[in-house]
Amino acid sequence: KLAPSLSKAVITTHDGKLANDFRYLRPILEHSSQTQKGEGESISILLHGHLFDTGLLNQCLDVLELNRCSFEFLDCTVQYREKGQDPIKSRVVLKVTASGEDVDLDKVEGQIGALVDAILPAEATLSRLDKSGLPTRPAYVQGDKDKTVLLLGSGRVSRSVVDLLGRSKNRKIIVASNDEAEAKDVASLALRGRHAGMDIANDRPRLQKLVQDSDIVISLLPATMHPKVAELCIESKTDLVTASYESDEMRQLDAAAKNAGIIMLNEVGLDPGLDHMSAKKMIDEIRDRGGHVTSFSSVCGGLPAPEAADNPFQYKFSWSPRGVISACQNDARYLWEGHIVQVTGNELLANAAPFVESWPDLQLECLPNRDSLKYEKTYGFENIDTLFRGTLRYRGFSRMMHVFQTMG
Repeated sequence: KLAPSLSKAVITTHDGKLANDFRYLRPILEHSSQTQKGEGESISILLHGHLFDTGLLNQCLDVLELNRCSFEFLDCTVQYREKGQDPIKSRVVLKVTASGEDVDLDKVEGQIGALVDAILPAEATLSRLDKSGLPTRPAYVQGDKDKTVLLLGSGRVSRSVVDLLGRSKNRKIIVASNDEAEAKDVASLALRGRHAGMDIANDRPRLQKLVQDSDIVISLLPATMHPKVAELCIESKTDLVTASYESDEMRQLDAAAKNAGIIMLNEVGLDPGLDHMSAKKMIDEIRDRGGHVTSFSSVCGGLPAPEAADNPFQYKFSWSPRGVISACQNDARYLWEGHIVQVTGNELLANAAPFVESWPDLQLECLPNRDSLKYEKTYGFENIDTLFRGTLRYRGFSRMMHVFQTMG
């Protein structure tokens, strides 16, 4: 008999036994946490995604079998999905044990990682849980307790945030903005959305009350407004998340936030944000194999599809238009082949160069992106020769923007 947690997730049987396509469930049912005598080297991995309906888990287990590895299910989380509900991602933790000294577990992990990257519908991720002191059995926080999220700002990015976070019936989303009609429209995307039209910059008492009544604040306001919001979060002991670069003013609040016992998490957008994640993943993988990073270049850009790049700038605003224009006037600094290069904001667009390292058919150009050197310590680099972060645009964007900049 299947465990109750799996009874609704698995319905395919034959002659009273699990069908071949579901044979991977047998180890779950027979799972024992006792360590087998004489077992070889082992690793623990976490798979998270649409593992079952895409066949990804089956193929991962085939890889283990081909590489003469035994495996043990340490954890499996499969949530029931109502009819018509969007697919829900599952989590599986596997302990993988080599059958002999000639089995390369790092190679096995790489093969599974290649499967994860190749099966796109699975939207899966792979993580090692036995490195860097991480536990071999992860903890998941699940519950039906109501949470209140205060979202400050109702611009272009806000819609995506509310659309995602507002899907839970246990999560109340409050959208506060100077533009009440816009806030109401954005809040309507959530199952439990509310809006608050207010002067965020000047109505401190009302903003303070909203912060106090929330479990977390997401500020998508202009970066210059984050410090005031952060001060209120510290007073109210409410966590804060922003997608903006960490300013000196925000950095000065670090000790106060720690004393208040709250998290202030900055730079968690696309750039900065996802670029940090992908960069750190590659850097750690190199170090895990005994390597040393001597040169680092990272480029990122939110671009329209080529067929949609149908204006002279070949660009579409997916975030604040003012932010895009301001970013074209930032000073930049980076390390290139041992030399520090500094670019003033009024010369940034003139320093755009064709990007030919990848995707030549897209005809891209690259601009230096702010101060790359401040990430030398964050990324843990030592004796590095090149450290460059850049912004990608379609070729011609900088020339057009430079004309407008020159015109004032």
